[in-house]
Amino acid sequence: MKINNISMMSRLSYLFLMALLLTASVATAQKKEKKPKPNLLKIENVITKSESKELTVEDFATATQNADLIPGDEKKSTQAKAWYLRGKIYQMIYVSELEIPGVTKDQAVRNAAEAYNKAISLGKETDPYTLYATQESDSFYALMVNSGVDAYNNERQEEASTLFEYSALIRPDAPVGFKFAAAAATDAAIAARQAGDEAKSKSLYETAMKNYKELVKLTPTDTVYMNMARVQKNGLSDPQGALAIIEEAKAKIGEDNVMLNREEVLILFETKQVDKAMTKIEEAIKTDPDNPGLYIRQGLLYDQLINAEKEGEKENWDLEKIKNYQDAAAEAYKKTINIDPDNFLAHFNYAVIVSQQANFYFNQANAMSLDEYRKSGEKVENQGLEILVDAIPSMEKAWELEPEDKDVLQALQSFYVKLQKAGKLGEAAKLEKVTSEIERLGYN
Repeated sequence: MKINNISMMSRLSYLFLMALLLTASVATAQKKEKKPKPNLLKIENVITKSESKELTVEDFATATQNADLIPGDEKKSTQAKAWYLRGKIYQMIYVSELEIPGVTKDQAVRNAAEAYNKAISLGKETDPYTLYATQESDSFYALMVNSGVDAYNNERQEEASTLFEYSALIRPDAPVGFKFAAAAATDAAIAARQAGDEAKSKSLYETAMKNYKELVKLTPTDTVYMNMARVQKNGLSDPQGALAIIEEAKAKIGEDNVMLNREEVLILFETKQVDKAMTKIEEAIKTDPDNPGLYIRQGLLYDQLINAEKEGEKENWDLEKIKNYQDAAAEAYKKTINIDPDNFLAHFNYAVIVSQQANFYFNQANAMSLDEYRKSGEKVENQGLEILVDAIPSMEKAWELEPEDKDVLQALQSFYVKLQKAGKLGEAAKLEKVTSEIERLGYN
């Protein structure tokens, strides 16, 4: 029995001890550490003080300490006022000449931009803090843009790129910041490369590309895509990546875009991929024979082959090969015109190719001696004129499509002059009209 009593006492002691431990545990669990709450009044007081007195580092420390609690506060993080105050205090830090411990100028801009945008998105039309945030954001944006312009004009391109990037943070819906940040970064990258700092140049080109990628979301134009492709090709030494950018652009803008197709052809030539590209186009034409953009690209490839053949000394040109390329290019442009009668590029390029073929005879006649010219010069010139006549309707159509295009007007004037001298132009009024237009537009 004594053993049993001792055993019972041991159990009671054990249960009592466990109860004490559980009670202590519950008490400990109930004593949670209180999270500090942001005091908006303290931030407001600092902002108000700045209107009459110089702020100290301690003032900013008090304000930022409370401002930094806003994002994690369940209640304040849903208020436009709280975010506006956070934006305002960080904007003040950016423009202040004081060095605030733990806060760089870069962090200040980013925090201010994020806060203003948050305030604007949270607020309602009747909320005065939405209006305040909008006004301050616009002012801050203007400051960054103007500062960026000043830096750029004074050849501080790297600084300009940063300032324009800041403007894009403040107004992510405005293309201006991304556009000029990319342009300034590109200029700075070129300067760094010229100075021999390849690592810095690459970093700046990457910055430019980052901004172009944001810009193209807002304004997907051929110019933006072209700049992207050139940065990818020249700056980042990635021609294949540049070709991929051009393909993406043409899928969005159109297969027959002049600027994009020319850039594509140049890259293909630089990377020795012409044969591959020609085969690819021919295969595409088989499956899509009514696509004018494919014939345009084919014509441009032949154009580039012509230019490549003419790079050496004139006496070394392979005239037969050049003529074959010209015939192929002209045929490609004619096919484009048959499918798309209002295609400016096809009409213009067709006329240029045909006029080049005519020039072969004109140049031959010009190179003759007086005796040679008397014997056969007129016959040779007439061969050229017969070919040139075929170019005029397409160039006139190009003029109709682009009435103020300088190249078109000057080409037509040249055609008309040649025919006029040979007595082949029935309407002298055509020459007079195009010459008058050239003078009116100041293209002399």
